[in-house]
Amino acid sequence: MIIILDTSVLTLLVIDSKPPKNSEPPTNEYKCKNWLLKMKVRGGGARLFVPEICIYELFRGLLVAAKTNPKRSSLRIKNLKTLENEYIETLPLSREVLDKAAYLYAEAQYQGKTSPKGVDVDKLVLAHLELEKEKNPGRKIIIATQNIKDFQLFNPEDADLWENINL
Repeated sequence: MIIILDTSVLTLLVIDSKPPKNSEPPTNEYKCKNWLLKMKVRGGGARLFVPEICIYELFRGLLVAAKTNPKRSSLRIKNLKTLENEYIETLPLSREVLDKAAYLYAEAQYQGKTSPKGVDVDKLVLAHLELEKEKNPGRKIIIATQNIKDFQLFNPEDADLWENINL
């Protein structure tokens, strides 16, 4: 299985979280990190990808947040680098991806499924999904997110909430 993480899941993964104490419920951040380990390390064998545009989107937010809370942002940036180096593979923002995303954007506009406001990162993530499907025919490829609505414009099977994705 190939899992493409969107920015919302990446954000959960960089937030420092501790195991719950006593009867406290685990945080979403803690559950997401355990899910990632299950998918990647604990015999899951899934390949985990993050589009570079999602890394950019999160990194710029962390840099802005560093102005008000440098210690917390510094830790999250360090966690992001660790994820990149040890757990996930990146999908480059190439001309091929941009062209595919432009096609998906235009198709969605034509079908009345989106509005033309700014850069649509979701279409870039969907473009990566489509290109990975072309490279890996027959392999299960899915976007892990916290908001499936924008990713299910063309195929409802293309995305799911991260906590629903199992091997």
